Amino acid sequence: MVKSLRIAIEGCCHGKLDNIYKALNYMNPKDNKNVDLLIICGDFQAIRNFTDLKCMCCPEKYKEIGDFHKYYNGEKVAPVPTVFIGGNHEAQNHNRELYLGGWVAPNIYYLGMSNIIKFRGLRIGGISGIENDLNKHRGYYEKPPFMPIDRFKSMYHTRIFETIKLLKNKSKLDIFVSHDWPRNVPKLGNTQELLRIKPWFKSDINNNKLGSAQLEELINNLKPKYWFSAHMHVRFETKINWTEIEAQKKDNSTKTIQQEINNDEINIDFSDDSDTETDKVIGNVDEIVNLDDSKEINKTIPDTKVELGHTSETSAEYGNHPTKKAKVEHEEPLETNKTEPQGERITNFLSLDKCLPKRKFLEIIDINVDSENIESIGENNNSPKSLFQYDPEWIAILRTLQPLIPTERSVPPETITKWINLGDMSEEIENEKKKVLSSITDWNIPENFVLTAPGAKPGTPTNSRPRNNTNEQFYYNNPQTKQFCEKFGIVDLFSY
Repeated sequence: MVKSLRIAIEGCCHGKLDNIYKALNYMNPKDNKNVDLLIICGDFQAIRNFTDLKCMCCPEKYKEIGDFHKYYNGEKVAPVPTVFIGGNHEAQNHNRELYLGGWVAPNIYYLGMSNIIKFRGLRIGGISGIENDLNKHRGYYEKPPFMPIDRFKSMYHTRIFETIKLLKNKSKLDIFVSHDWPRNVPKLGNTQELLRIKPWFKSDINNNKLGSAQLEELINNLKPKYWFSAHMHVRFETKINWTEIEAQKKDNSTKTIQQEINNDEINIDFSDDSDTETDKVIGNVDEIVNLDDSKEINKTIPDTKVELGHTSETSAEYGNHPTKKAKVEHEEPLETNKTEPQGERITNFLSLDKCLPKRKFLEIIDINVDSENIESIGENNNSPKSLFQYDPEWIAILRTLQPLIPTERSVPPETITKWINLGDMSEEIENEKKKVLSSITDWNIPENFVLTAPGAKPGTPTNSRPRNNTNEQFYYNNPQTKQFCEKFGIVDLFSY
């Protein structure tokens, strides 16, 4: 038996939680079925006070304390379970407290730098930040009180260690959430329409710089049913049929090999050389030419390795910070719950805009979940069932790889090489998974939110600007992180 969960997806939040939750009421379908989960794709801005506001990277004229402090100090409670990942405009000090995931407020869960959790049977993965050439190889060297250049730049740059951890996941994902787009995705949908709305994207698309190389590697390997993003401040969707892509690669490979046979008039032993020839063909599929004409754009995603020479800080629009009441524009929703052709594997990609009037920033979809997965929550223990659960495979990955993550600024090249060449590690991860499954019975994520930093005073206007604050403590050791690490035997990188 299959049941469905109603999932709401929001693009960039920019601290406008009140408007987003109001918009959910406007959008609720006529069947009156409640939204089960809200997913926010970054730039959440979990700003508790004016010290946190100093740790957010964005132009000074856009710095406002926003709505979040009301949910943090108890003035309001999120009306629907909410999960989010970090973007490039965040209270980096607050997010760092919960880098392995945790509650920033009651009913609002931050996935951390990278994570995989379960929600009522849905397996949800995510990664925070954006890519940057300079910092993606660096260790997590930033320490309180955090130098301005750290809190404004490096702390939100995705390290390759988070990407590699996620690449070790072998089980299927229902949903994956990122802030930036996977590179190459713009070529797989209606590129002409995208360029009509954002014509300045053309150069980055031509040069294969729009989006993240690390995220491209993740989508190529994880192939989730749904991938949600934001960052570019535009609605864009596409359906990636991995079965067709693989078939196209094989067909192109066969044609190229046959052509080389005819040209060279030699015989090739395909059992020995086919992989080499395939690599030659796949190498050029990223090229995109003549975007202004009506010729079909090559829609093949190549198999790639984690690339170390690419930045995601492109010419994408930064846009105005939202300051007005949100309004939702309806259009054709993402197709959901349609049966995939037998044997095909498909990823539905959707990116949404920022929370502003007349922007397409919020959509609601229904996602099928096997009822057995829904009912399995809280199994094998006597504790109350929870909506959210830890994922055993992800915990095993953390136990295996977290001790290897560097914390120095300049990481030796041999260390980076070691990470990139870690190999499959399936046996090590499976052994760790068996250990935790045999010793841990309660996989529920506890509702253990606690106040750490003082919140802004009740009644503080959401458009309040930065000001001097008597409390200048930038970092708190969050009990949630400590409890998580102790429960699962995971190294805490940031216990200061």
